Amino acid sequence: MSMILTAKALGIKVGSPLRKFVLIKLADNANDKGECFPSYQHISDQCEIERRTVIRHVKKLEEDGFLRIERRKGPKGNRSNVFHLTLDGPSDRKSPPSDLIAPPGDTGSPPLSDPVSPITCHSFEPVNEQDNYAPKNSLDFSDWEVPNDLIVDWKKHRKQKRAAVTQRVINMHSKEFKKANALGISTYQAVEYQINRGWTGYEAEWHIKSLGLNGESGGLNMDDTTWAESFVR
Repeated sequence: MSMILTAKALGIKVGSPLRKFVLIKLADNANDKGECFPSYQHISDQCEIERRTVIRHVKKLEEDGFLRIERRKGPKGNRSNVFHLTLDGPSDRKSPPSDLIAPPGDTGSPPLSDPVSPITCHSFEPVNEQDNYAPKNSLDFSDWEVPNDLIVDWKKHRKQKRAAVTQRVINMHSKEFKKANALGISTYQAVEYQINRGWTGYEAEWHIKSLGLNGESGGLNMDDTTWAESFVR
């Protein structure tokens, strides 16, 4: 592959999109001397253009001076062509007017028998792509240690509140859940309580005050089960 010739081919006007595609393909196969020997069928397969259309465009490229064909005959009678690209001609070289203007009755489009895929020209300049759409399953809920169905319910709850579900939000909840854990409230209970109360966010202090408990007592009094009534749906 000659990147130099490919770049030159991209900048040359040959009067036809398909013809230019064929020229770019030849440049892609050529060495830096401009020599290549792909078969017409290979070009046809790679460009998704019918073989007879490839032959027609190669012949026109030869007539216009963009390449020279060295026709060779093998020992078994088979023929092979060596294409010599000549892309160093005058920069003002133009294709014949007949190539630029479609003759009467010709729309300039290839016949229906020549299906053509969209042409993609790859720039030599680096492209920086940002992953703005990270998959939702990349969110990490591992710190919560709760069943997945509860996480699904929590996500639905946040959606109903029109609140974002991001890793930052998840991490902030994790910190508050750990505070609640220290006070004797499990993460499962905290998440479920947040959903039941209709809270968009969660803070351990809210939970304690809502239960009428003193957060300084060092934890819930498990002998007093009246606090659990708050978790009943």
